[in-house]
Amino acid sequence: MRLALLLLLPGVALAQPAPPRLVMAIPGECVTPLRLGAQEVPCAPTGAVYSVLEDGRAFVAIPFGPRSAVNFVGTRDRQPTPDTYALSLDYLRVVSDGAARELRVSGECQARLGRNGAWLDLGCAARTADGALYAVRFRPRA
Repeated sequence: MRLALLLLLPGVALAQPAPPRLVMAIPGECVTPLRLGAQEVPCAPTGAVYSVLEDGRAFVAIPFGPRSAVNFVGTRDRQPTPDTYALSLDYLRVVSDGAARELRVSGECQARLGRNGAWLDLGCAARTADGALYAVRFRPRA
């Protein structure tokens, strides 16, 4: 499953000469449908992926089909409290049946972590310049 997801992630395919610095599979399930602009789709039951690329970009990937995923991508992250992590988003990469499109956005992913470092909650929301919403709420499995 991880290798298949890696091919859907930004810059991880053949165009990226070096592998990502970090790839973390997050088992769990969406607690809301995945919002892709005007469309809502169910998430795939495979979980999510958090990754940091060599250039410092980080993203959360949520699959919604065998060859489909949305990647919430950003560069600036912060930790407002010891158990909260936030990633400011600047673009999305939506892969649907293997065809990719990228959208400039403004938004944020927020994760809540346990004292042991386990993911407790994850949510992402971003809007395009024309106001289209891309969002999901994800519940990691402990």
